[in-house]
Amino acid sequence: MMSSHLDTWNNYARFSEARARLVIHLLEKYLSLDAARILDIGCGGGSTAQLLADRGARVQAIDISNNVKSSPVGWHFSLMAGENPGFKNGCFDAVILQDALEHCVNPAAVLAEAGRILKNDGVLFMNTPNRLSPINFISDPHWHLPVVSLLPRRSVILFVRNIFLKDRRERRDWAALLSLFRLKKLFSKSGFEMSFENRTVAGYLFREPDAVVCSRLHLKMVTIFKKLRFDKLIPALVNDRHGIFNYLVNPTWYIIGQKRNEKVDNHETTC
Repeated sequence: MMSSHLDTWNNYARFSEARARLVIHLLEKYLSLDAARILDIGCGGGSTAQLLADRGARVQAIDISNNVKSSPVGWHFSLMAGENPGFKNGCFDAVILQDALEHCVNPAAVLAEAGRILKNDGVLFMNTPNRLSPINFISDPHWHLPVVSLLPRRSVILFVRNIFLKDRRERRDWAALLSLFRLKKLFSKSGFEMSFENRTVAGYLFREPDAVVCSRLHLKMVTIFKKLRFDKLIPALVNDRHGIFNYLVNPTWYIIGQKRNEKVDNHETTC
């Protein structure tokens, strides 16, 4: 039988187009995609980049490894890290960090670069798991192990690869989760105002669960909740406030970052 964490990774690849549709749905609340210049950091297989290009966006996608399974149509892929992509100031209308920030060795540098290369009215979209959520403490979202969500990256590698033998690969993108306390500090330092889109995604969960969850357990839970008619109750309980729910309960945040009012030098606009 397939290991549960491998099953989750396989579903993550299979459901990539559903997740891409969710990203587009959220982005379109903040900007027009037609001719928008967008950077997709940690693009994976490229499904989000392709759907954005299909909607008329001009997309540059980057990742530290090449998992793009087919040739990009209308968008560009480069093999590079998000910490120092080398683009000029203020040349993107949107930056996407879809399931990516927790995999970055230096998340502070990635967010600082996003702030630098975005236009003054640009939009950052990201989603990332909550380090302090009890749901992730019981079973982390990457390997379905207890406690891992609280560990720093070096300890994650020791725990997952050497003790539990869940992932023996040599890799650069071991996930280490962030708390909302730290994330808010990084956002502020990088010049972003943070707002949540969690309630929107909670409603989306019951319309298209493949866009939000990947594990068999979570997919079964969604089915059970729908049968119990919790599909109205749960979105009502989820909120977008900077309170206890999002600090200590919510397992994954869906976040929009917008530049603060102070202006930065955006005279270089050719990427």
